[in-house]
Amino acid sequence: MSWPEVWIVVLNWNRAKDTEECLKSVFDLDYSNYKVILVDNGSREPASLSLNEKFPSLIFLRNEENLGFAGGNNVGIRYALEKGADYIFLLNNDVVVDRFCLKELIKVAVDKPRIGAIGPSIYFYAEPQKVYSSGGRLIWWKGRLAHARAREVREIDFLTACALLVKREVIEKVGLLEPAYFLYYEDVEWGVKMNEAGFKVIFCPQAKVWHKVSQTSRVFSEEPYYRGRNRLLFMKRNAKERDWWIFIVLIFPLVILKNFFRYLFNPKGWKYFVEGICDFKKGQLGPKNAHRY
Repeated sequence: MSWPEVWIVVLNWNRAKDTEECLKSVFDLDYSNYKVILVDNGSREPASLSLNEKFPSLIFLRNEENLGFAGGNNVGIRYALEKGADYIFLLNNDVVVDRFCLKELIKVAVDKPRIGAIGPSIYFYAEPQKVYSSGGRLIWWKGRLAHARAREVREIDFLTACALLVKREVIEKVGLLEPAYFLYYEDVEWGVKMNEAGFKVIFCPQAKVWHKVSQTSRVFSEEPYYRGRNRLLFMKRNAKERDWWIFIVLIFPLVILKNFFRYLFNPKGWKYFVEGICDFKKGQLGPKNAHRY
């Protein structure tokens, strides 16, 4: 079998230690035709800026500012497409890959031409036998993302981009990740667009990675802002009109109430959540402070 050329894109933002562990696992992959891009998303810690010295065979791309998850990954994706990549494998920097992960994904992908994207079993890093994600499904009228709970190769609604292999042809047809989200829901919308374009989004249980789960967002205090705003944005952009109105009239008031109690003893979290809703109504997208001068 002639193995297609895969470009692996790893995005880092001030997490050099995690990124180094991720890259060590990437360079140990049992796959003969791949290249690695490390995109630094405006890090300030010195260790992040010298990772290319520890891994001289990778391609190091530096963004002067944090472009968000979508914007940062898009820098790497564009570069890989320009260099002729057949597939692009997106990886969070807090992921460790199994040695045979990429080979298992590619074997399924090349066997089924209509596959647009394929993802592995994602396990908790701290609990290596416990599954964190096996792909996702959408409950549209609730505006809710649910775990697919798949145990075999099967079609699903979307994959988390913490570990996602996507075909060149798909990106050329549906476009890059949407930077308006900045953080959260961009990978969900990607899956929706792929399905609408006639490509299959597939879960492959034989491929495995271990995820440290939200290592970056734990130090990112504005997370409630993006989760609140982007859930609304995703539904407005992608849901059918009937599902949108059921969600906005019946479900979202309950979401607000739930988050009120969630942040009852975290005033800053509640403030960011409300700001996210307000910015959605104003049409202010991208990074949180882009419109506040």
